[in-house]
Order: sequence, then C-alpha cells, then structure tokens
Amino acid sequence: MRYEGCNKMIKEQFDPEGAEWFSSDGPEKDIVLATKIAFLRNLPEYPFPTRAKTIQLRRVSKRIKEALMPLYAFNSFPLNKIDESEKTFLTERLILNPYTPIFRSSEILIFPDEQTVFLTNRSEHLVTLSFISGFQPYPVFELTKRKIDELETYLNFAYSEQWGYLTSSPFTMGCGLNISYFLHLWGLANVGELDKLESEIKNKFRIMGFFGYSYEVVGYLFKFITIRNFGISEEEIVNDSRAGIKHIIK
Repeated sequence: MRYEGCNKMIKEQFDPEGAEWFSSDGPEKDIVLATKIAFLRNLPEYPFPTRAKTIQLRRVSKRIKEALMPLYAFNSFPLNKIDESEKTFLTERLILNPYTPIFRSSEILIFPDEQTVFLTNRSEHLVTLSFISGFQPYPVFELTKRKIDELETYLNFAYSEQWGYLTSSPFTMGCGLNISYFLHLWGLANVGELDKLESEIKNKFRIMGFFGYSYEVVGYLFKFITIRNFGISEEEIVNDSRAGIKHIIK
C-alpha cells in the first residue's frame, strides 16, 4: 500500500452524493441515523498533544504514517491549513469536532473506503474513527478494531497493566474507546420525555448536540456517547451501549 500525499482538496476525497452513513439505509434508520466508533491511542515516548512541542507532534505523525504505509493507501491533510468551508464539511460528516483544538501538526488521514479516517495530534496522538448507517454497533466495532489491531503490530501504544490504554482524559482511559449514536428524537422531545430519558441512561451515555461537545440542539438531533471505559472490556462497552439504545428505540 502507499501514502498518496496531499495534492487534492479534502472534499475531493469523499463521495459528492453525501456521507455513506447519511445516504445509505441502515437498521432503525428512522431513529438512529448513524453509529460511530472511536479508538483513542497515544505513543508512550511523547507527551499528550496539549503538552507536546510541535517538533514532537511532527515525529508522532511521521511514525503513524510510516506504520500505516505497509497496510493501507491513504491521503494526508494538515488540519491547520484547511479553510473554514472544509472544516464545516468535515464537521457535517461527523469527522471533526469543532470544539477540539487543532495544532500545527494535526492531520487527517483519509482512506479510499470513506468508512474510516485517522486523526493525528488532536486530543490524542491518534484517533481512529469509523462510521456506519443506522443502528449497527457490532459491524462498525469489528471494522475499527481490525484496523487498530493491525496498526498495533507496527506501533507500541501507551498502555498500563493497571490503567489500560493511557489517554489525555481520565474518562477515556482504560479501553480508550468511545461509541457514539446519532439519534433523531422528535417524538420524545415533543411529549416532554427527554429529561426522564437522560436520568435513565446517565450511567451509560452523555447526551450532547449532534456535532460535538455542545448542548445546543437543532432539529431534535442528539449525540449519545458512551462514558464507561475503565474496569470494563471493549465487548462489554459495545453490548452495554447497544442495550441502552435498544431501550430508547422501544
């Protein structure tokens, strides 16, 4: 496989008809628009991005891309050089969180299948994101897990026997795994049941606005993101989140 470089605009890397998770039909699509998995990883030799120097972050990006080259073809784009329209484009595709800082060495690595992207040097050294239409936690977990496991044969990620995978936030330390479900809850909102729902699932999910860490909600669209990572297995996180969303659907 090969690294393709960065000769085109980001928008040209994606299907002009729209994101796969939006344009395709998936299970329970009338309520669950998409399922997203994020694996968060760091390299043990370097500080977290918020504490690292630019030269250190450049070395992190270089090592990650070199490890990926034998595995996949991809295009790399420096995030600090994209314009506002491209930032909006990536946000609308659920790739970029507008509330997470962009550093001089932050990059996005885009793969031909469009289902998976890698983000380097944002909140973590590496965030691996995969998306799928509708309510499908198992398939998207397996897809993302396979990619991160393949990469781990070439890279040593920061890991502790006591604490699990080390991340910049104590809330993601452990499995270093976030599962997000993007829901349209028009019915519950209109009968005034959202506060009750939030109380019922507060030990499983954090509820926020559709596009990131904001409580501003538009069009009855919500993001439900898992909050458990420590003292639990990856499979338990997937199963637990699936059960929680099924409860909401019913």
